[in-house]
Amino acid sequence: MIKKVIKNRTLILYISLAFIMWMSIGYFFTKYRVGQLTTEKYTEITKNMHKEIRTLVKEKAETVLIIAMSISNNNQIKEAILKKQKMKLDLNAFSLSLQENTSLSDIWIQVVNKDGTSLYRSWTKKNGDDLKKFRIDVTQMIQNPTIRSTISVGKFDLTFKSMVPLYESGKFIGFVEVIAKFNSIATKMSNKDYDSILLVDKKYKRQLTKAFTKTFIEDYYVATLNAKPELVEYIEKKGVKAFININTYLVDNNFSKLISMYPVMDINGEKMGYFTMFYDLNNTEMQSVNKDEFRLFLLFIASFMISLALFYYFYLKNYETFINKLNDELENMVVDKTKEIQSQNDELEYVASHDPLTKLPNRMLFIDRLKQSIKSAERTGGCLCVLFLDLDRFKEVNDTYGHDIGDKLLQAVATRLRTQVREVDTISRLGGDEFTISLVDSSSKQTMLVVDKIVSLMAKVFLINEIEIYTTFSIGISKFPEDGETYDILLRNADTAMYRAKERGKNTYQFYNFKMTELIVEKSKLALEIKRALENDEFIPYYQPKVNANTSKIIGMEALIRWEHPEYGFITPDKFIPVAEEIGLINKIDLWMMKKTISDMSKLQKNGFEIGVLSLNFSMQLLEDLNCFENLQLLLKKFQVNPKDIEVEIPETVLIGNQEKVISVLNKFRELKIVISIDDFGTGYSSLSYLKLLPIDKLKIDRSFVDDLPDDKNDVAIIKAIIALAQSLKMDLIAEGIETKEQADFLVKAGCPNHQGYYYSKPIPFDKLESFLKQSI
Repeated sequence: MIKKVIKNRTLILYISLAFIMWMSIGYFFTKYRVGQLTTEKYTEITKNMHKEIRTLVKEKAETVLIIAMSISNNNQIKEAILKKQKMKLDLNAFSLSLQENTSLSDIWIQVVNKDGTSLYRSWTKKNGDDLKKFRIDVTQMIQNPTIRSTISVGKFDLTFKSMVPLYESGKFIGFVEVIAKFNSIATKMSNKDYDSILLVDKKYKRQLTKAFTKTFIEDYYVATLNAKPELVEYIEKKGVKAFININTYLVDNNFSKLISMYPVMDINGEKMGYFTMFYDLNNTEMQSVNKDEFRLFLLFIASFMISLALFYYFYLKNYETFINKLNDELENMVVDKTKEIQSQNDELEYVASHDPLTKLPNRMLFIDRLKQSIKSAERTGGCLCVLFLDLDRFKEVNDTYGHDIGDKLLQAVATRLRTQVREVDTISRLGGDEFTISLVDSSSKQTMLVVDKIVSLMAKVFLINEIEIYTTFSIGISKFPEDGETYDILLRNADTAMYRAKERGKNTYQFYNFKMTELIVEKSKLALEIKRALENDEFIPYYQPKVNANTSKIIGMEALIRWEHPEYGFITPDKFIPVAEEIGLINKIDLWMMKKTISDMSKLQKNGFEIGVLSLNFSMQLLEDLNCFENLQLLLKKFQVNPKDIEVEIPETVLIGNQEKVISVLNKFRELKIVISIDDFGTGYSSLSYLKLLPIDKLKIDRSFVDDLPDDKNDVAIIKAIIALAQSLKMDLIAEGIETKEQADFLVKAGCPNHQGYYYSKPIPFDKLESFLKQSI
């Protein structure tokens, strides 16, 4: 008996050792295989990055060369060289066309005489200087005129450079040089999920006397425009040498980045720059690694089954009691595990069907319950109402107080809404600031009672982190079966009615009717007409004079857009501007107006008319456009208009938008001495702190405060307060909407002599503006 026990124990020991050995082999093999596959994947990513950057550099160099060769065929350039008349050259339109229609936003053109003197530069008026004195490549071109395409470092940046010789009757007469920066390469790499930073070797620092980005790391120039700050900081922290000496790739798991370097070579084959490329490891697909991990899992299972079979063997021999006890324990474990899995399933089902923030049913659960309610109403002939609720001005809460406060506000709103519905009804959060409610067996009258309670409840202040916040709902209502017999139509029509409620001023509700769908169709048609209007040049600028009431002299003009539709006639801006903003065409309209009105102003000035400052209305979307400032600067240069003669009127909503981006653009305007004015001041949500932050020169009092002057005491008080505010902040002031002498006299007496309105003149088309100005002299 003792020998049998010893034998069994020895067998168990051997089985245990074999099991441990088998599991160890599986573990180390899997670890080795995972490492091997990971290396292959990282090598593949590195090759792809190098292939992409190599292709982009080659394409950019070829593009610059093609542009240079194209320009070299321009007879105007040859004529200008032969006659040495620089004034005949004007390649600005060509440069502007490249910027508008291609990714080549930074292209410079230079025309050089055969003796090496510069005849024309697109980026400056300077010419006539001898380039041979400081550029050996110019000397080489004169001695041996051939097409040259290189990458070089100048005083501004690392650039592509192509030089194409010009010939007339077989004789060399000069050459054309086209220069381009590397910026578009970084952008295109980013589109492929590769971040890159171009570093110029430190040996060129002395040459970069006017470095464009002004950023250096250990004397290495950062040539990438708008390089990600976190990547620049990472390179500074690790040191440049850690990156420029990378042979293949470097992996930083703490930074979750795969890093590689691609050198930029000069004509002598020496490194002059380094593309440091980053790839986010979180985007890497590791399917093969996961397969090996799955195999390891199967190995564990197989080992477990072997162990189980061994235990079963011993059960048949000597351990029936032990196995019975073990079975009892396993049964208990299975029961507990089943309960745990059921609990997890219930929890997962809840998570899948409820909004994680408010704990309300989500869209999926709401639609499911709405479908059931519709089926029940169809069987019983009952009624059903769907409410679509959207919080008013919720974006302003997020922008002002942050998303954390916004989330807590949504939770508080959900808590209030729960108190207004029955158990048979369903309230859900669709997403963002949108909520829906289905009211079962609810007539229009009963629904209105519920809506009135919600409106009254929302009128009470929300106290979030000791911040008092007021918010309201715009509510759209659709009824079954009158407004739709399916869930999607009921939701769509309730959504349509909600937008109608917003158009009526928010904080109200609106029942759906068929005319709303017609309005949406009309809006869609109008969107198509706007696109055609841009293509067919149907927009017309009008100009409304601004007058100093003390001197009766014109101090400026505001450019106002009008639409002369070939079929529908005159369409006012309040009809088409909101639609243009919705469909993303407002920037194109603003740019069209900018070009047209600056051109008109140039014509007036050349004809001897002084109109003061031209006011241009800039939308929020245009201010957030990265090319906004450059486009304005190019137009002013093209039409030879002094920036001091331009005023930019911005909406008051910029005070609560993307302040950093807006302040950056406005500061650029300020550097050019362009006047910056806040339009419709007093109607938005500005504060003194925002006014202090932004570089504002002028406030424009909205016409809503002028209409009832001088009889309305509230308007009088508001006007005086705005005037006092402008004086204390040392800002200029103008009032719009003056239509009567009494309004004008009151404003002058109150301290605001600058006026605009029908009392002085209606907006005037350009073809009648000259005659108006002659009469005003």
